[in-house]
Amino acid sequence: MATTQTAAMAVNGVLQATDNLPKKSESLLETHYNELLRMIEEIGRDVKPSYTNSKSSTDRLKKNIMLARAVLRDCLSDLDKLASS
Repeated sequence: MATTQTAAMAVNGVLQATDNLPKKSESLLETHYNELLRMIEEIGRDVKPSYTNSKSSTDRLKKNIMLARAVLRDCLSDLDKLASS
């Protein structure tokens, strides 16, 4: 839960920093970050079962981490594009 709250605070900080961006760009960025928050919540659900050596939870956790990294890269590239325009 604390990880989700920390991530939410970081996202809110980024979204506040983009207040002067066009609304369409802001909406796209907000969509990506909301997707990232959803993925972080999913990862949080699989952490504890993976401690008990649950193979399916461990595999799902690995897959979700890889997907979250890809979404994070997309978010950062979108933010860079928006900042440079």
